Amino acid sequence: MPQAANPTSDINLFTPPPGDPHSVPHPFIRLPSPLGPNFTLVTSPNGLYQLSFSNGMAPSTNNNHAAARVYVAAFSTSVSSPVWTHTQSVPPNHDRMLTIVTIDFAPGLISGATALWVGSWWDDGTYPDSQPGVIAYFADHPSGGSHHTVPIIPG
Repeated sequence: MPQAANPTSDINLFTPPPGDPHSVPHPFIRLPSPLGPNFTLVTSPNGLYQLSFSNGMAPSTNNNHAAARVYVAAFSTSVSSPVWTHTQSVPPNHDRMLTIVTIDFAPGLISGATALWVGSWWDDGTYPDSQPGVIAYFADHPSGGSHHTVPIIPG
């Protein structure tokens, strides 16, 4: 199984096929090509876990608002009972310049977690910047849908 410290994942636009329950185009996270779902996240040289994201969508993607929000939950038995959650807004690409946003967190924050899920949606308040917002996001976007939720194993 591949391992990575501070992988940078792209956020791109997903256009659902007919019949998809989320019928509107929306952001999704694309892992770096050598990584696949269920890779092991290891700490960076600074001793922290780090996940970095770049938003490749143009500002006009979603009614001139292409900021994406990344949702992260660490849990041991169920994503509905996380030991740690985090959200982060990732601005769109402006003038061909990608902004890299990095989420740093100490291993102690996710102590006891056996899974880490990461996903994204528009930064439009649909899923608020709060633990209930993270839980609601993952309730609507469980792992296994190929584009909504990326499972990661904390190393």
